[in-house]
Formats: sequence, C-alpha cells, structure tokens
Amino acid sequence: MQGEPVESRIELMLKIGVLEPAAEVELEVGRAGAVRKLKVTLAQLPEGPPPKELPPARENFQPAKADGPQAGPIPLKVPEFPNEAWAYVPESYDPACLMASWCGFMRRAGLIGRNCWPAGNRSATATT
Repeated sequence: MQGEPVESRIELMLKIGVLEPAAEVELEVGRAGAVRKLKVTLAQLPEGPPPKELPPARENFQPAKADGPQAGPIPLKVPEFPNEAWAYVPESYDPACLMASWCGFMRRAGLIGRNCWPAGNRSATATT
C-alpha cells in the first residue's frame, strides 16, 4: 500500500482505518502469480443497514428456496455488549453452501475430521 508492503488483512485494515474518506490509495495486489496495480478512492461506511433491495452480486443469481431464512437486514444484539449490529442475509443465501464451506475450512485447519456434517442431512434444517 502506497509502496510499502502489507503482510496481512489486519495490517491493511489498520493502515486504511487511519485515512479519511475520499483519500486515494495505491495498491499492488497479487493473486495466482499475477500482480495488479490499483488506484482506489476510499469511501465512508454507511451509517445503517443496507436497503432491503440490493442488486445481485453476480449475473447467475438464483434466489434461495421459499422455505429458507428471512432475507434482508437482520438486527443483532449480544447481551454482554452495549453495541447493536446487523447482518445482511442475501436472497441467494443457502445454509448448505455455508456449512460446506465452513466444514472445508475446518478440515483444512485440522480442527475437525472428515465427516463434518452427517451425510444426507444437508438441508436448511440441518444447520441448527
């Protein structure tokens, strides 16, 4: 960032966090052996949850099944902390995909064995 190496996403967040919105930042991003130089303009984070309707993140958008979880902004409150927060559940949310990704990550980290989620139990109700 700005010609200085950044070793982690946390370090990048800390460096960007001290800059003002509208600041221009030069980045070199490496991925799969290719390096791209980017010039980005920082924006201010929104104050509240996103609007109920958002544009699709990708062209091949397929909405979740009708019996899926509530979509849109979901308020969160942890009793032990004074802050309130929210999470955004997109229309395309599929608990089975989330669980499969989580299981793969946990296996690669060596934290769980091979059978993370019982076979044949990969429906939205299996995430509880």
